[in-house]
Amino acid sequence: MLNAKKETLKKQFHLETKSPLFRQALDFCERVADSQANVLLTGESGCGKSTTANVMCGLQTVTSGHVMFKGQDVTHRNAKDRMRIGRVVSVVFQDPATALNARMSVQDQLMDPLIVHSLGNKEERIRRTYELIDMVGLPKSALNALPGQLSGGQRQRVAIARALSLKPDAIIADEPTSALDVSVRAQILNLLSDLKKELGLSMVFISHDIQTVRYVSDEIIVMNHGTIVEHGEAKQVLNNPQDPYTRLLLGAAPSLLHPTAAECAPIA
Repeated sequence: MLNAKKETLKKQFHLETKSPLFRQALDFCERVADSQANVLLTGESGCGKSTTANVMCGLQTVTSGHVMFKGQDVTHRNAKDRMRIGRVVSVVFQDPATALNARMSVQDQLMDPLIVHSLGNKEERIRRTYELIDMVGLPKSALNALPGQLSGGQRQRVAIARALSLKPDAIIADEPTSALDVSVRAQILNLLSDLKKELGLSMVFISHDIQTVRYVSDEIIVMNHGTIVEHGEAKQVLNNPQDPYTRLLLGAAPSLLHPTAAECAPIA
């Protein structure tokens, strides 16, 4: 489990070179992921969602506060910490076209994490790639393809398969459907939800589209200007939002699956 101590966890960026001003991008004092839960971290663009993900997986360091991993402080990680956390926490990035190496075959990319962590021999690694490609619903022929030969949805499935290669305990999915066509988004979300149940994973979904990801979320955390403004069970937050910003966010993203009477009203 990755979480924060009961103190303010902050990440700040300079607005410009030599400027004394800072933009507070993260003010986080609660846990983000719990065992076998689907947590949705949502808010408008620039509210600090991706910064939270980057801090959790070690791509960025915090300005103040502490990040805990299984009871140990991993705020400032060394190479050993990164290897240890990388075994159990994987990331699915927003754009599979840039997350995957355009010059490596799908099979090589699925084997790469196994090689980095020295897991298995060559035969076992090849066998694992067949298991992974089947797990995400792609044909075995996709193993020989390059990312540029696949559709956007297929590339994201490969990215998910790579994230699963080390059998992690948790996956952080940063806007996993925003770069995909609407028709493909539900397929990817359903795949992630099915894998979560099948493998007993914890998942953190990061998305500005609360209405899309709400159906696969157990808990919802709403952020605004780097601060958590609401956190609770998905049903509670969706049906009885307490913060005005949460209500504004829900109203700005109407649900196509369960529209309200106001949303169905004809335009005058």
